[in-house]
Amino acid sequence: MKLDGSAQYAWVNRKHDRARCRNIFTASAGIRLLQALDPELTRVIQEAYESTIDRGAHPNVLSLGSHLDFDEYDLENRLTNVVLLPADDQAVKSALCSCVVVGAAVASLCAHVMPEYHPALASHEEAMAVMEAYLGAQNDE
Repeated sequence: MKLDGSAQYAWVNRKHDRARCRNIFTASAGIRLLQALDPELTRVIQEAYESTIDRGAHPNVLSLGSHLDFDEYDLENRLTNVVLLPADDQAVKSALCSCVVVGAAVASLCAHVMPEYHPALASHEEAMAVMEAYLGAQNDE
């Protein structure tokens, strides 16, 4: 937004012009900007993004729920999906790994979004340490 004032205007007015905002603020546009600032974080975010999609991030509850419309709530029309997995299940481990990596990547982005704010810089360093420790522990298993 610092580089393009119209992007700032689009963001501030996103409730009035969602289409414009969605055209400007795309994942690929963000990746291009981040690549110039932090190629390593870009790689982590790209891998996390692809991994979450591979594991079912699209579709998700919000995207599906927004297309469902029931006149009245009743037990016959209720949608439920319950999956019980043992704690040592690979799907559980993969989901937790995705949470750690995505969370660390988001925390790391703070250093680029608010570069003059010391806690944002600290969050980047802490997030990278957590991710390295977690992924190292996963590799040791």
